[in-house]
Amino acid sequence: MMIMLILDATLMLISDATLMLISDATLMLIWDATLMLISDTTLMLISDATLMLISDATLMLISDATLMLISDATLMLISDATLMLISDATLMLISDNTLMLISDATLMLISDVTLMLISDATLMLISNATLMLILDATLMLISDITLMLISDATLMPILDATLMLISDATLMLISDATLMLISDNTLRLISVPTLMLISDVTLMLISDATLMLIADATLMLISDATLMLISDATLMHLTLFSQSKAHIN
Repeated sequence: MMIMLILDATLMLISDATLMLISDATLMLIWDATLMLISDTTLMLISDATLMLISDATLMLISDATLMLISDATLMLISDATLMLISDATLMLISDNTLMLISDATLMLISDVTLMLISDATLMLISNATLMLILDATLMLISDITLMLISDATLMPILDATLMLISDATLMLISDATLMLISDNTLRLISVPTLMLISDVTLMLISDATLMLIADATLMLISDATLMLISDATLMHLTLFSQSKAHIN
């Protein structure tokens, strides 16, 4: 999996469980792993699909492994869980909301499931919020939050799928302008997209870089850029992932 932080706009998971920014800042979870904000404050995956920490995999907000924006917008994963901001390996929000990897810090893909930035494949925010993936498929966040490939403005996953940035920050598949997820990890947009950032029901960046979920859903940036899950909200460690796959298949 690949996780991209697209400046003010969005967080993308590129793989079978893909969070994408589609058209008007529409955040959508593609395919069978549908990320939704359920009930008051709990960030969960609806149905049986689950964003989980299975074995060494993935991201979770679980007690000792809490993903937080602490004090000066410092993204940290506490304890042994995957993403960590400790000493030399620090993923931080510095000055102008610029996400950078300090020194040799590496957010890395440990084995084949954990997300990391390793030497030749370093995800970085350079200068004015320029998101780049150093490798043949280089992703960039250019000025007006536009995700583009360095070459010919084509966002391409390192697989068979070819995503394109069409018009104003709209991620689409080249074929019929549809983001699709098919067999070979090609991204496909399911008929009825589930999680969306549409006007009143949403994940939005509101004024002072405050990330808020309008209505009952609440993943918020509280006070000084502190990302927290209201009350006991947790990205739960569910154990239904393999079963859901079997069920879906």
